[in-house]
Amino acid sequence: MKSQQVNPLLILMLALGVFGIITTEMGIVGVLPQVAHKFNITAAQAGWLVSIFALVVAIAGPFLTLLASGINRKIILLTAVLMFAISNVVYACATTFDTMLIFRIIPALFHPVFFSVALVTSAQLVPAEKSSKAVAKVFTGVTAGFAFGVPLTSYLAERLSLEIAFLFGAMISVVALIGIWIWLPSCP
Repeated sequence: MKSQQVNPLLILMLALGVFGIITTEMGIVGVLPQVAHKFNITAAQAGWLVSIFALVVAIAGPFLTLLASGINRKIILLTAVLMFAISNVVYACATTFDTMLIFRIIPALFHPVFFSVALVTSAQLVPAEKSSKAVAKVFTGVTAGFAFGVPLTSYLAERLSLEIAFLFGAMISVVALIGIWIWLPSCP
């Protein structure tokens, strides 16, 4: 799967995918008060959106990552980013808390799979001497997600609306989806 001529935008799109995942996963923490208000529930009930995500990642993550190991990497990455985009759109349109809670499970299933496949793919797309640098670039999506994605989600929810905050997360995932689709070759 090695390629000497990898488009640098592909590594950026993988990092953007990671950024979108962190923004979706942790951005919810900053908007829990708005979620509680929207659905007329307590803060503790709204906190289940964080807990269910973490629980699913912890329990299903190792098994799903292993199961995905035999699937085309491009398909895995595209599917995962698509699920994050769809989930964010559902959050924006949700009329019940239960709907939102159920759709926290779906991206949580894809979270560890995307991470592991994106990091391995970035390392294998470049010559061996550049693999650690490629992985580090993809991993910057985590830092950027915490430093910019999470606060921006909170800001958008407070200043504009909760729906706009979730659509921001969807938009990030759609951009990553398009970039991965265009620049990533089919990878067994």
